[in-house]
Amino acid sequence: MTILDCIESIPSVLEGILDTYPENMAPLEKALEGAPDRLDELVLIGSGTSDTSARTSQSITAFLSGLRTTVLWPAEMERILQTQKTRGARENNTNGLNPRALYVFTSQTGTSRLTADMMEKVQKAGALSVSITESPQTPLAQKSRIHLLMGCGREPFLMRTIGYVSSVLTHVLMGLRLGVLRGNISPQEEKSWLAMAREACENRRIITEQVKAYFPEIRRRLMESQEVIFTGQGAMYGICLEGAVKFWEMPQKPCIGLELEEGMHGPNYGYSHRQCVIYLCDGSETDPGKGVSLIRYMQEIHQNGLAVGAVSPELGLSLSLRGGLFSFIEMSAVSQVLAYLLTMAIGRDISKPLSHADMDAFFKTHQ
Repeated sequence: MTILDCIESIPSVLEGILDTYPENMAPLEKALEGAPDRLDELVLIGSGTSDTSARTSQSITAFLSGLRTTVLWPAEMERILQTQKTRGARENNTNGLNPRALYVFTSQTGTSRLTADMMEKVQKAGALSVSITESPQTPLAQKSRIHLLMGCGREPFLMRTIGYVSSVLTHVLMGLRLGVLRGNISPQEEKSWLAMAREACENRRIITEQVKAYFPEIRRRLMESQEVIFTGQGAMYGICLEGAVKFWEMPQKPCIGLELEEGMHGPNYGYSHRQCVIYLCDGSETDPGKGVSLIRYMQEIHQNGLAVGAVSPELGLSLSLRGGLFSFIEMSAVSQVLAYLLTMAIGRDISKPLSHADMDAFFKTHQ
């Protein structure tokens, strides 16, 4: 098995997650005891790919649930709890825990140390929390009062691809179910959204092949660029962040993910022919001309930019997206496939187990 095999298996994995909805959400529904209106916020907490999955799902989960949705790193959660401890719990203390929030702790293997520590402290403080991991037997799941299955199973490689998209979908489905329970989504709308998710899964198979076929056109450009910059808005920004992680992990190509507007406020002054700027567009942008203008600038001035998604063919790879709100399922294939194929082009062998003995001698982030 290769990482590409994992990437190509993602649609089937996601379809399995959809098959178990809403049964997988039953523990959360039971915990709310028929009073979902007690919630006024969702707080998504995780590190690494669990963080980028939360940032991908944030706006979609907020839309479906009708709840303000906040994303925090475990270290930020730690500072919030420390502030509450030093200042003391006060009414309307914005630095403390929100008693009406649902705290969602995501860790694929359930072994992230700080994530587990924060969940235990939040539970001890009496706040409602839920864990999302690959199995009920993970350490995080065992410590959690409410657990939801991520549905990805045990992934054979440390470079997570299946778990990333599975985490995003689980967050979104949680938002969808909460939206139904809170009356924000009708049962008929729920069926429509689920059908759209399945359409996105099917179309991801097609898009994966399209990206594979397109790679030879940009292979040399990616290899010769000193840095790759992914940029996009909304859920695409989360995919940009995850794409940057994958480019660092697999081909070890310096890479960053930028929110489109923020990437045009300072970082743009550093753009040159040495950076390959890739604009991910799912067609949901409030100002779609902004990203197009950036890529035209990179192409005409620096000869090193391209757009992928709901864009004109002359800008890069034009894709026909069918997932609507679930376009993250389709578009996440882009950075994953490119990262893998670039790794193969460079000649780096990522099929063998990685040893972290030297790193572990200095620090450990997982149990």
